[in-house]
Amino acid sequence: MTLDGRDEELKERSIGVEVFGRPADYDTGDDSVVRVKMSDVRRRLAQYYADPETASEVRIQLPPGSYRPAFDFPDEPERQVVRRWLPWLSGVVAAVAVILGATFWLYLRSTPMEQYWGPVLQQRRPVVLCVNPAVVFKLTVPAMRRVFPNLELDDPKTYKFSLPPEAEISGHDINGIHDQFVFSGATQAVNRLTQLFASRGLSTRVASANEFSTRSFQENPAVLIGSYSNRFTIDLTRDFRFFFPRDPARVRIQDQRNPTRTWELRRRHGGQTVETDFAIVFRALRHRDINRPLFGISGITHYATQAATELLTSEEGFQRFASALPDGWQSRNIEAVLETHVVAGAPTEPRVVAVHVW
Repeated sequence: MTLDGRDEELKERSIGVEVFGRPADYDTGDDSVVRVKMSDVRRRLAQYYADPETASEVRIQLPPGSYRPAFDFPDEPERQVVRRWLPWLSGVVAAVAVILGATFWLYLRSTPMEQYWGPVLQQRRPVVLCVNPAVVFKLTVPAMRRVFPNLELDDPKTYKFSLPPEAEISGHDINGIHDQFVFSGATQAVNRLTQLFASRGLSTRVASANEFSTRSFQENPAVLIGSYSNRFTIDLTRDFRFFFPRDPARVRIQDQRNPTRTWELRRRHGGQTVETDFAIVFRALRHRDINRPLFGISGITHYATQAATELLTSEEGFQRFASALPDGWQSRNIEAVLETHVVAGAPTEPRVVAVHVW
């Protein structure tokens, strides 16, 4: 447009509509895709021209706050040469720009990770990250003083200890805390997903499963984080092939088609430490009467939730995940079971142990 003398058409809205396929009346205040991509272009141009070998080249710049490119010529003689060839050069530059721009945009859209999250990215609406606070039980202060008489309760340190075998504890000695803590895996999932969507011009909103309603699924795309701690995960996946049975005695993932096929949490050290954890990850383009895309990253414990999030939010990790999916998954619903081992308190790289696509 600049080379054709149509600078006035280089507006954020026109670029959003013509290049990124946004509707003509889209809200540029909520949708920052043009600003984000232009910032990336400015950064890449700066990196390119930082090379001394480009000192004699015509420089293309995008001034901050403007979408009109500026051309800087290295010196006057070369500028005169460029002017003589400008009619021919303009056509070449325009053609190359269109080809490179289209190729770059199609490349972004064609990466496996982009295709997986594509239904969310295309919605251009804030993404709801649905988590549930962990339920934590603690001894009352009188009980702490009775059971641990030598413990300095005013000391701000965090203590890790076991109850003495002879300790007598009743229900009156325990308080339940329902709304102050979130598992570390869920916290990391929220952070990584927020960064992923923000890098693509989308905002996120964190919502507690306790405060969430099914109506919210009709308004915004959502990612369910956590399994047994998230009532929506348990409810909405109960008719999926892989699901979390309502059995507090045996927390596990089960195959609906083959009930004897299960993936059960494994512990060591007398049940105190998680050894092997499992997660369900899913993408439902349409589920029940929900019109918005619905995603889930749901570990039996926070270890698998963390490992699954890392796999689905990095290009390298997702390449490994995509290699386990059948052809044609890009336009279909996906559900997979992941396995991770916990070493030194951290999950290892997960592997896909089961996949269902429909």
